[in-house]
Amino acid sequence: MKKFEFNLQKVLDYKEILLKKTQRDLAFVENQVKEARENLEMIQAHLEQYTAQLLVSHIETSTEIKLKYDYFYQLLDDVEAQKKTLKELENKKEECLTLLVQQLKEQKILARLKDKQYQDYMEDVQKEEQIFLDEVAVIGSRPSST
Repeated sequence: MKKFEFNLQKVLDYKEILLKKTQRDLAFVENQVKEARENLEMIQAHLEQYTAQLLVSHIETSTEIKLKYDYFYQLLDDVEAQKKTLKELENKKEECLTLLVQQLKEQKILARLKDKQYQDYMEDVQKEEQIFLDEVAVIGSRPSST
């Protein structure tokens, strides 16, 4: 009897490759999210520090006021931009997670199908072995004609 061969093995192998790629993508995006959060916290801390500095500083000219408040509003814009970037990265992370779950389900279905086909194959092998043993027993139980 020929050996067991899963007829969708190439599809299963391809799904495993896609799954590994999605896992790498997810890890990369999670790292980007972590970096974006750290960057946001750093910008917010700098903004708080700068705001406290503005409140206690003594400004003498209108040019100094304009420069300091321009920088202050730039920091506010940076915070908003970083929040937007973080939100986009979190959405991308959710998409990766959704894709990963879907791919895991597909791979699990194929693995179950492979197991089922293997069980069917083993049942066929056992049936063939039983038939062979029955034939041997029948041949062995015949009286010899000597």
